Amino acid sequence: MVSLVIACVSCTCLALCRWLADSYRRHVFRLYNQPLQEIQFMTDGILSAAALASYITFPKGIGMMDIDIEALRSRLESLEQIRYAEVKRHFQDQSLQILLKEEKPFARVVLENQGRKEVLWVGKSGKIFRGMNLTDAASQSSPFLTGLPIQRGKEEGAYHFDCDITPIHSFLSQLEQEYPKIYSQIRYLSLQHWDPKGNARWSRIEVTAKCAQRILFSPDYWEEQFQRLDYLLKDDRVKKYFPLEHIDLRFGQEVRIRLRRTEE
Repeated sequence: MVSLVIACVSCTCLALCRWLADSYRRHVFRLYNQPLQEIQFMTDGILSAAALASYITFPKGIGMMDIDIEALRSRLESLEQIRYAEVKRHFQDQSLQILLKEEKPFARVVLENQGRKEVLWVGKSGKIFRGMNLTDAASQSSPFLTGLPIQRGKEEGAYHFDCDITPIHSFLSQLEQEYPKIYSQIRYLSLQHWDPKGNARWSRIEVTAKCAQRILFSPDYWEEQFQRLDYLLKDDRVKKYFPLEHIDLRFGQEVRIRLRRTEE
């Protein structure tokens, strides 16, 4: 009889503890599940909250605890332009903080698929993606890359270069920062004869620009080559022959040029 009473008391205490725990959880949920008041959006790139409206829009009055932050993070990271997404709840001011790290587009490629041509962007990592929120000015100033095979990724619509193109990003970034006038004239970079491993003596970068139909760079010692090119393009004796047919900067202090052919 005593054992039965003890068992009943134990069951009652256990049920009471569960009820108290559930009540506490419901109380805490109601306490923290206040309506979302604000979305704080931060990125290291060019995307805006407006550009991502379809991904980060919630029903009016949605509770903070009703937001599936993992699902939201996955949706954002499914976009080709986003490398990393972090989503946090801030209960003090009922806000949602979204932090993005983006692919930095620095060049373009033309992809031909089933007879259709599409212009895509190239990120520093070598990832190729469809750009969002890019201005017309950025589109017009970014050069095209040619001559490297484009690999198809495992996911639908995913593409990348099958080599490290960080040196090409560095080449263009340095040129843009130090010689913006020259950079603004570049239209195409041919990497057909560029060795990504840097071992081949024949390796070179071929540039097509407004000032010259063909400019050849050695893959090393860019600063010296940029200086020589800048000096050449400022020479009034050379300017009157623009666009030049050929400029070769690969031979130290010697710069080889070929004037464009004129019709007799």
